[in-house]
Amino acid sequence: MSEYANFYRILGVPETAGEKEIKKKYRLLSMDYHPDRNPGNPINEERIRKINRAYSVLGDSLKRRQYDRNLARRKEKRANISLRPKNHNFWGHSSFLKSIFFQDKISNFRSLKSIKMDSLVEEFYNRGLAWQLIKNYKEARADYCRALSIAPKFGKAHLGLGEVYLKLGQKKRALQHLTLAKNLFSIRSDNKNMTNALNLLRNFSRNNDDENLTEN
Repeated sequence: MSEYANFYRILGVPETAGEKEIKKKYRLLSMDYHPDRNPGNPINEERIRKINRAYSVLGDSLKRRQYDRNLARRKEKRANISLRPKNHNFWGHSSFLKSIFFQDKISNFRSLKSIKMDSLVEEFYNRGLAWQLIKNYKEARADYCRALSIAPKFGKAHLGLGEVYLKLGQKKRALQHLTLAKNLFSIRSDNKNMTNALNLLRNFSRNNDDENLTEN
């Protein structure tokens, strides 16, 4: 399967879908395309394979974040290509560069310094996520902290750091960063990541309640 297969389309859910919605749709599709219901049908066999692969990624919050990042990059790349005119000779014409379209685009360009700093933040975040995927939580913590030292309101880095602190058993810090991530996502109306943060906070609360019952 292609690395950039659209797993949301395969499961038939929006990219903003929550954990419960994805799980519910996966179960329905699994029943519809189960080999026992469609014996000897190679098309359905391929279909169920794709469905299982999609859920293995979207059903895992960490893998989903990495997938979403790659999907967003692919979309951005396609969008940038679509901006290039079909007649490539236009790129050498000053009249085209002075057009209203390009004046509007150029006016929105940021300074080179700003672009470099944003790239550095993304680099630290991506590296932190990679460390987290291979369960090297101390290195992940270090890179997430580096990202936040440059961009203190970078919600995804707070989310990742909260997850890492949970793994390291530092519950107070985990709660602090997960709550901050939730609030930042709420301000930006980032419903998908806010749902991830809320799910982690619910699990955190549930685990604490279980521990308190055990102690009592």
